[in-house]
Amino acid sequence: MPKFSLFAVKYLIMLLFRVMNYNMNFIKLVLVWIFAVLFINKVFAQKTYIYRFDSVRNYVESSSYGHVKVIDMRVDKATFGKITARKNMITEKPLADEIEAYGNAIVSKSNYKEAELLIVLQDMYADATCEVPSLRIKAQYYLGIKDEYHSIFFLDSLFEGRVNVKRLIADRLARQFIKAAAKYIPNSKGETIEEILTNLEQEPAYKHTVFPVGIYYTVHQFLSAKPVDTDFIIVDKYIDHVYTPFLFIKKENGKKGKEIQPKEIFAVYDGKRWLKGAGNRLAMMGIENSWMVYKDYGKALALSSMGLIGALVVTEENGFDEHKGPFTEGFYKMVLNSNGTSSRYRRLK
Repeated sequence: MPKFSLFAVKYLIMLLFRVMNYNMNFIKLVLVWIFAVLFINKVFAQKTYIYRFDSVRNYVESSSYGHVKVIDMRVDKATFGKITARKNMITEKPLADEIEAYGNAIVSKSNYKEAELLIVLQDMYADATCEVPSLRIKAQYYLGIKDEYHSIFFLDSLFEGRVNVKRLIADRLARQFIKAAAKYIPNSKGETIEEILTNLEQEPAYKHTVFPVGIYYTVHQFLSAKPVDTDFIIVDKYIDHVYTPFLFIKKENGKKGKEIQPKEIFAVYDGKRWLKGAGNRLAMMGIENSWMVYKDYGKALALSSMGLIGALVVTEENGFDEHKGPFTEGFYKMVLNSNGTSSRYRRLK
C-alpha cells in the first residue's frame, strides 16, 4: 500500500477516536445509520429481481415509424410483476425507458425517422408464480408526427404460455412493435398527447364500491349504479345436483310474478350476492376491491361455484385468440370495460 494511503488511514483512525471521545452519541448515530442502510439494501436486493430485455433478434427494416415514446400511466410503478412469490420484478431504469430502448432497437434499421410510435401504458404485470406464466398488458398505441397522434390499435390481453416468463415479456412486446410497423398514419385530424391522456379511461371502468339492491338490465345501469327494478324474488332450485337460481319480479301480494330470463339482464344484486346473466343461466359473480371476479374457461360453458369470491364462466373474448389450449383454463380476475366487454386481468391460484 502506498505511504500516502497508510498515512491517510492512520490519520482517519486518530480522528475517529478523537471524535468518539468528543461526541459518542453522534458516532453511535452514524454507525446505526450505516448499518441500517446496508441492511435495507440487502433486504431489498433479496426481494427484487432486475429484469433485462433480451438482445433484439428480429429487426424491422421497413417501418411506419422511426422511434418510440412510452408514457407510463400505471398506478404502481415500483414493480411490474413477480418472479417468485416473494421476489418482485423491477428494471434498472424506469420501465417506460426500458421499453422505449427495446422498441427503438427493433426499428433501428428503419429509414423512416419522422414518425413516432406512442405507447400509453395503462397496465403491465408479469406473473411467474402460477403454473402457467402470464403477462398482462393494457396499452394504447398511436402513430404521430409533430405532436399529432392517431390511434392504430388497443391492446388489452393476458398472454399465457408454457415458456420462461422473461422470454414471454420480450416476445410479446416485440410482436406489438412489429405489428405497429405495418400500420400507417390515416389522413385525418389527430390528437395531442394532452388530449389523449385526458380522454383515456382509467380502470376499472366503474368507480362504485356500494351498489343498490336491484336488477341491472344493462351494463350502463351497472356502471352508473342505477338499477331499474328493486322488487324481485330469487329462488334456488336443486337441478342436476346443483342449486340453480331463478329470478322473478315480485307481485304486490309478495308472490312470484313474471320470470326474468338471464339473457335479459346484465346482473342482479339482492344485498348479499351478485348474479350475472350468462347465456340461459344466472351465474355467481363477485366484486372484490372494485374488480369483478369470474371463473373463465375460455370457450367452455360450464358453471361452478367453487369457494372463490364469485364464479362465472364466460365465452372467449377479444384478446384471447392466441391463447387457446387446455392450460388457459382456470380462475381469473376480470375487469369490466365501459363497452360491456370484460378482459382477463390476473390468473388466480
